[in-house]
Amino acid sequence: MRLLGEPFTEAEVETVLATARSMLKWPWRHQGRTSRGIDCLGLVALSFSAVRRVVDREGYGRTPYNRQLRASLIEHFGPPIGRDDLRPGDVVTLRWTGEERHVAIVTDHPEGLGLIHCYDRAPGGAPGGRVIEHRLSPDYLSRIVEGFRG
Repeated sequence: MRLLGEPFTEAEVETVLATARSMLKWPWRHQGRTSRGIDCLGLVALSFSAVRRVVDREGYGRTPYNRQLRASLIEHFGPPIGRDDLRPGDVVTLRWTGEERHVAIVTDHPEGLGLIHCYDRAPGGAPGGRVIEHRLSPDYLSRIVEGFRG
């Protein structure tokens, strides 16, 4: 069952991206859903809820297990797509080590594709992460496990 419904229109994708960009610089907070703090899944949930009803999850740990993150994304967006098929508005899972545990929204960027996401550490590993947008560098592209059509 696709909780978000049929494929997104161009206008819906633009609304999702504008909503995500309105949260740039919000601070990171595990399971946060407000301007006082938000996490990567909260960013995705709030951005997509601007155009469709989203069933958000609560009570999840910092590290997913048994591929629950993937199962939830398939439930919301349908079957995964490959890295070569990504376009603005898609949601991607990323892995640093072990199981994928981070999500981001693909954006349009002057240098190609970009990402909007929120992580507990700022770029370079400094504490105090925030919602950021940047180009999809080769390093980040290599960390993408799979995408989901937004």
